[in-house]
Formats: sequence, C-alpha cells, structure tokens
Amino acid sequence: MTEQRVDALKKDYIIDRYRIERVLGEGGFGITYLAYHTSMGDPVAIKEYLPLEFAVREGGSTVLPRGGKAADTYAWGLKRFLDEAKTLARFRDHPNIVSVRDFFEANGTAYMVMQYEEGQTFGEWLAANPRPTQQQLLDIFIPVLDGLREVHAQQFLHRDIKPGNIYIRSDGRPLLIDFGASRLALGEHSRSLTNIITPGYSPKEQYTSTGNQGAWTDLYAIGATLWRAVSGKEPPLASDRGEARDEDRPDPLVPAVHIGRDRYAESFLRALDWAVAYLPKDRPQTVQAFQAVLLETWNRERETEVKTATPPPIQPTSTPPQPSSPAATIHPPQAQNASVGKWLVLASGVVALAGGGYWFGQTNHAGSTDNAVISSQPLPPATAKAETPATPANEAPVVTPTPPLLAPPSRLPFEPEMVDIAAGTFTMGCVAGRDDVEGGCDDDEKPAHEVSLSAYRIGKYEVTFEQWDACEQANACPHAEDEGWGRGNHPVINVSWDDITGKYLPWLNRETGQQYRLPTEAEWEHAARGGAETAYPWGNSISCDKADYNYDDCNTVGTSPVGSYAANTYGLYDTVGNVWEWVQDTKRGYSSESVRNPQGSPASSSSSAYRVLRGGSWFNTPWFVRSAYRLNLTPGARNFSIGFRLASGQ
Repeated sequence: MTEQRVDALKKDYIIDRYRIERVLGEGGFGITYLAYHTSMGDPVAIKEYLPLEFAVREGGSTVLPRGGKAADTYAWGLKRFLDEAKTLARFRDHPNIVSVRDFFEANGTAYMVMQYEEGQTFGEWLAANPRPTQQQLLDIFIPVLDGLREVHAQQFLHRDIKPGNIYIRSDGRPLLIDFGASRLALGEHSRSLTNIITPGYSPKEQYTSTGNQGAWTDLYAIGATLWRAVSGKEPPLASDRGEARDEDRPDPLVPAVHIGRDRYAESFLRALDWAVAYLPKDRPQTVQAFQAVLLETWNRERETEVKTATPPPIQPTSTPPQPSSPAATIHPPQAQNASVGKWLVLASGVVALAGGGYWFGQTNHAGSTDNAVISSQPLPPATAKAETPATPANEAPVVTPTPPLLAPPSRLPFEPEMVDIAAGTFTMGCVAGRDDVEGGCDDDEKPAHEVSLSAYRIGKYEVTFEQWDACEQANACPHAEDEGWGRGNHPVINVSWDDITGKYLPWLNRETGQQYRLPTEAEWEHAARGGAETAYPWGNSISCDKADYNYDDCNTVGTSPVGSYAANTYGLYDTVGNVWEWVQDTKRGYSSESVRNPQGSPASSSSSAYRVLRGGSWFNTPWFVRSAYRLNLTPGARNFSIGFRLASGQ
C-alpha cells in the first residue's frame, strides 16, 4: 500500500455514490483511490484529475487551478480527462480491455470509476515464469489481440503496449491496460501530441511527430513484448536499430528464429519477427493478419495436445479469417492523408498494483509512469520540422558543456561536486521585461523583491542515481525507480522531499562529516540565474540545444545525463529542465520588502505543508523552466520528473 498523500481525499469521504477507502497510487496528474459503492458494497478504483503543476486542493475536497496561465491549462486538461473517460467506456463490455464503469464531475474536478481486479502484470508474470512455453504465450496473446482488434475497429491506437500494460487476472484471463503513451503536454495544449515512447517497445515512427502510425505501430509493441518473453532480455531501442542500419551494422535485435529455435515452433518465431520488422511497411498491417498466423500455430498446438481432465486454456473471443501465408497479408501502409485523421489516441493511465489489482491513475514511487489526458482531436498532418532558433547576439554567453569531473581525492566518490557562490544581491521573482516570456508571470512569482545572500556552496550537478544508489546500498535510502532511462550519471528521480531530508541527507552527512542540505529557494534562484538579467541563464529565448525540456521537435523522452548541456556563468549545469529540484522552503507568498538570507524549512520535518520545487523538467514547456517559476508539492510527492541538488554553507 502506498503512503497516504496529504492532499488526498480522506478515508470514508463520500463522493457521488462511493466511499473512499485509501490511496492506491498517485503522481503528477492525479490520485487513484480504492473505494466502495455505498449501497452495493463492491470495490472500485477511482481516478481523480488533480494535475499538481496546475491545481491544488483547498478545504479538504475542492480542487482549484493555480493562478495565471495554469487556470486555462487546467480547464483544457479537465475536458480531455472527461473525453478520455467517455472513450474508454465504449469498451466496458470487452473481456480483454480495461473497464470504465462511470465518470462524473465534483469538487471542481472530475473522476473516473474503474473495475477493480486482482492479478499481476505480464512483466511480473514473466519474472515468476522466466521460460514461458509457446502455449502459455499464445493463451495470453490471442485474447490480448482480440482486445486490440476491437480498439482498432473503433479507430483508436493504444501506443504503449509493453509487459507492464498487459494484465493477467487472478483467474488467468489477460487484459489490455494503460492506454497512455500519447500523454498531452498540459503546459502546451495548443500542440496535438507529445511523443512519449517506451524504450525497446516503441517503433521508429513514434520517435517523431510526423511518423506514419497505424495498426502496425501497436503490432510492433506486441512483437517486442513477445520477443522479451522469448529472449529473456529487453528489446533494443528502435533508434539504435536505425543507427545500425545507417552504419551498415547488424541489427541489434537478433531474430527470434535464432534465439528461440530450440524451444518454440519456427512458424511462431517467424510471426514474431514479422511484427518487429524495423520498417512499418514490412510489418503486418492489421491485427487480423497477425492474429491469424498466431491462431494457425495455436490451433496446431491444440491438435497435438494430450487430452486431460484439466480445463482448457482460454479461447479467443473470435477467430478472424486465416490467410494461406503471412506474405499474403502484408500490405504497405496507406498514404497519410484522409485516413490518418480517423486515428484517435487513448491516454488513460492504468497502473498495476504490486500486490494485485489495477486502477486508472498515476504511480507510486515504485510503479509506472504518469499519464495525462486524451486527445479528442485527430492526429495532425505531417509538418516540416521547425528549425532551431539561433541565439541572439546580445544574449549572455554560456560555458562550453563538459562532462562531470572525477571526484578529487579529498571528496568521497558519492559526494557532490560543489561550486562556491560569492555573497551578493539579486532581484528574486518575476520582473517585467526580464521574466515575463512564454506567457507572462505567474501570480506567486510576484512581487519581485531584492534578496541579499552570504556566500554559500551549491551542487554543480543534480544528485545522480550513482550517488543515491550508494545510500540505498547502505540500506539507508529507499529504492528510486529510473523508468528505464538509465541510472549512473542520470539525475535521480522518483524521490520525495521527505526521502531526501529524512533519509539521504542524514546518511550523507554521517558518512562525510559535512553539513549538506537542500538549498533555500533564494539560493537556488540566485545560483540558477548565474548573474543573468534574463528569463533563462543565457537569454530570453530557449531552444533544444540549450536544455532538456519539452517543446517543438526536441523529442526528449526522460532525463539526460547530468552535464549534457552547457553550464551557466556560475558553472552550474541543468538548472533549466532535466528534473524539478526540491528546495528547503515551504510554500509561501513573496513580500516586496528587501530581505537578507531568507531561510527555508528545517532540515527535516514531518509537516504536511507544501514544499517548493524549481527549474522545471524534461517534461515541461518553456514557461515552466524559467528561472522565476515556482512549483509547490506535498513533501511526500514522488514523480518521474522530480530530483534535487545539494547546498552547504551560510
């Protein structure tokens, strides 16, 4: 069971016809609860729309949008959330698609009610069954393809099929969940889609905004999931496969006919290889075509089975016409014209419970990624890639990017490398003409005010997984999930303010004899600006070569290794984007009075007060990664876009 979030609805709260029992999962876009129908008593999972960057809970129940541009974004996302619920309700009677029972508006937000099921993900099932038989795989994937065929029949794509998004009920029946890869960037809702990929399972066409997507896209993910089961390894990234083709090297995805020839039928393995063909035109073009080949193998296995008294495996809900050979069903993708507008994309966000059950919603700190909202609009036509804007000549120069330096002998390997910041005075907050780009100032960035700081030290880089893992290996810190984006010198993510102040810092200071801490909000902004009088450390415009953020054709998915972009003039890396960074401070308004060395919160606190994060992340658009922007979350919040850097001194 996940830790109760302080801004969650309380136990026994009645909403519509349901009584809240506890939180099942939470993340950046909402909270999911276990609840019970007040008259019938049956359990349900309820997803509440509560995007942390754009809304807050007030008075224990009401959800209110934050000020400024966030209010419009919140309303836009709320409508898409309801559109999503209506779309998913179309499939409520299908035995192999997750079921939405109800949806409604209340408390200034919206709720989606789902069937609650006991079971495990296919990924968890594979961990317990690392050498599955061909028959076991067919008994799972034939029904899954029945569900996918129905999704495609309604002119929708799933776009995020992977081991974690196929659910095996406790009675063995499989379920297709988490229609979530097409998360829309709430902060940039004028754009149609943000490309969110799952490394190894997303095909080449999902890596660009103009990729020709269709049934073949989902079938690649099905094939990659089967390849994972047959090989016991994660499939290579489609981008790596593309580079190998460009450089005339062997495909890093070894054909299944070579990997599994001692354990699986050749016809089964060739079907799998067909699905994971690199080019869309070389894959099956419909679910029926691919399913027919698997059914031929499935039926052949059935004919040779020894009859026993045990119940037969689950039969598919229907059998499509079987082609005489796979080649007879291959058709090139249709030109992307009128037909492409018919494909809509689901974005529901179903997360599997480690202890059984599933729900629509977000993630606990050990779960899968968050998802946002549904697009009720058709996919946009292909457009030319925008050129990266040039940096104006009058903007501040930046330091040439260099990789992190090795620790000097006086510093332990897991200690942060620090930068000395001299005493000084700066204007904190949003100043007209300096910070009001990309949509203007947010309400809590005002009034701008003068702040004087004594000398202090701050981390040159965000704290990395390598540094956090040293604490975990000492049994002093909880495990932090990396979402498959890499550990090592990637910034640690999925860590809360409480994790840092209650676990990591006590361990680090005990091991090093130092007094590391989180920076105050004023220290962070002063250091992040690097002395610049502009919205970003280098100027008032931003482009993909300057930071890891979400906009235009940057196409970033997940974090970048620390130090991947240029440092500011103070020598700090990644103060713009990559990950949100926790600071000491509790949520509070600004005063116009000048202040000296404003203090944040105590080094450790169990208070439920909101804490501040700065800098934005890879997931956020330019407005949110300005030096002045402030985000407030509960101290227990964990997310795939949240990390931190350290400070000392004063």
